Amino acid sequence: MNNEELKKLLDDFYEGVTTEEEEITLRDYFLTEEVPEEFVTDRSFFTTLYTAQEPECPVELEINLKEIINKKAEEERVFFHRHRTRQRWQWSGGIAATLLLLVVLGYTLATFRQTAPKDTFTDPQEAYLALQATLTEVSNELNSGLKQWNETKKEIIHINQEIIQEIKP
Repeated sequence: MNNEELKKLLDDFYEGVTTEEEEITLRDYFLTEEVPEEFVTDRSFFTTLYTAQEPECPVELEINLKEIINKKAEEERVFFHRHRTRQRWQWSGGIAATLLLLVVLGYTLATFRQTAPKDTFTDPQEAYLALQATLTEVSNELNSGLKQWNETKKEIIHINQEIIQEIKP
């Protein structure tokens, strides 16, 4: 393989666009042949990449990790067991609240239908006279309130005039 082809293939490899066959070609080239001076770093990379063995885990570390994993698994089991009971109560409480709401709604609707207002007059002339009397009473009370309001307004104007006269020298 000449240097130009190798450069192009390496550029493609580092950009992540090489095919599996091209990567095998690069691996075989760097692991079996002597390479020019400018590709020594790439050779060391490929040698490390494809010949590195998996590091061994110290026995003490493995034992410690297993103990930690077992301890966390037990904590998780206890945590979820404890909270599972609470979830059951919340679920049961939600169902009870829903049923209570439905019962109250049903009772309220049944009561409302029974106490709905009914017509109080059968004769339209009688209803008209009752309405006229009610409106006359409302009008009289309103006029009485307006009269009191006008009197209060006059008193306020009179008091304001007296205050203004007292303030002026």
